[in-house]
Amino acid sequence: MVARTPDTMRWTAHPHWASVLRGAVFVGPVLTSFIAAWLLTWQWPSSSGLAQQAAHLGALVVLSTAVLVLLDRGGRRLLPLVTLLELSLLFPKVAPGRLAVAREAIRRRPIEEQLARVREAGADPDAAAARILSLVAALGAHDRPTRGHAERVRMFTDLIADQMGLPERDQDLLRWAAILHDIGKLRVPASLLNKKGKPDEDEWAALQAHPAHGAEIAGALLPWLGGWGEVIVQHHERWDGTGYPLGLAGRAIHPGTRIVSVADAYDVMTSARAYQRPVSRAAAYEELIRFSGTQFDPVVVRAMISVAAPRLRRTQGLLAWFANVPLVTRHVVPATTLARAVGATAIATAAVSGATLAPTPARDVAPPDTNQVSTVSGTESPQPAGSPEPAGAVTPGTVDPTASGTAATTAPGPGETSPGASDPAAIGSTATGPTATESPNPEGAGSVPVGPVSTLNPTVPVIPTP
Repeated sequence: MVARTPDTMRWTAHPHWASVLRGAVFVGPVLTSFIAAWLLTWQWPSSSGLAQQAAHLGALVVLSTAVLVLLDRGGRRLLPLVTLLELSLLFPKVAPGRLAVAREAIRRRPIEEQLARVREAGADPDAAAARILSLVAALGAHDRPTRGHAERVRMFTDLIADQMGLPERDQDLLRWAAILHDIGKLRVPASLLNKKGKPDEDEWAALQAHPAHGAEIAGALLPWLGGWGEVIVQHHERWDGTGYPLGLAGRAIHPGTRIVSVADAYDVMTSARAYQRPVSRAAAYEELIRFSGTQFDPVVVRAMISVAAPRLRRTQGLLAWFANVPLVTRHVVPATTLARAVGATAIATAAVSGATLAPTPARDVAPPDTNQVSTVSGTESPQPAGSPEPAGAVTPGTVDPTASGTAATTAPGPGETSPGASDPAAIGSTATGPTATESPNPEGAGSVPVGPVSTLNPTVPVIPTP
């Protein structure tokens, strides 16, 4: 029976809290820009003058943009904490606090200063573990084209290791190796890592030195990691012996290295990057199968392909869907630009909404003539009892035999209003829908002739009184 690891030595993953925090980082700035625009409109309503409206709109755009940019920059500094919340990680002795590690990552100390702090930890694996984790967050800013790569490789490594049935202790140590496999890139100049185009011979030699640099940075953890620490040095070895830096082949390569190599390649193929478009899961599987036995261990490739598709999608989460959005996949619009466009749309919408919601001055309305038909409801003014029916009038509740079309028109009865009529209290407004008292059209089809035309509205006739 395997002894249970004490809780003080382990971080437990909190994926739901990580998702909430990630959503707040993305949605929070946009939502706050809406609120800022609404508050400005409420405190400073737009006036009727053109210059005042332009100034009001400009103020809305400036305020919303400033709020969006400032909160976006501040929110992204919380992303290291999101990554730490997703980790289930074993530590040599005592697990450090997540907030303390995230705080060190958020400070964004210079790379050389952070590397010096790792060296100061000496042979103490606990102190070194906490400081190296903050370096993983710094790697995303140092090597921008592969930002988040180490975290994704760790996720795919977990899936493959679980599919292959590795013991829990081995999975814990392999997880560390997967996170740290590219840590040596911190010793490679950022200008070279972010360079567009192929490197020359000297630059290629500098890039190929990053596995040895990684083993040096993680030196304090290597005795605790045991053989699993070999992944940091060997992760570019190939099954056929043509890899680097040692040229190992077949089973001479550590099992953890063979697992991380497949996870690494899968992430490279399925992630959107500045220099390539991502491929689908099926296309990535085809490439893994094609290079099985030359670049990859066939057993590991079979394990990766055997991972259930729903489980793989849950592991990749929203990022996998976002990477396959056509504009992002084809690099017509980079992912970061698309996110900024969402914010810009929010600003424009807030500005337009603010201008629309501004109060408008009331208009003077002429008093109604009680002897004429309302221009809104189309109802008659009262007539004395026994008066003869005016010529051309329609008796309430009867069907007009002259109406054309497939449906007969029924005139409204007492107390009723025509279809589409508004409240009679809205005096001075103009009815736009047809009523029973509408004047005939030039052809005369489907209309009811009802007499002379109103002087208030030439398009609405008046029923003559006796």
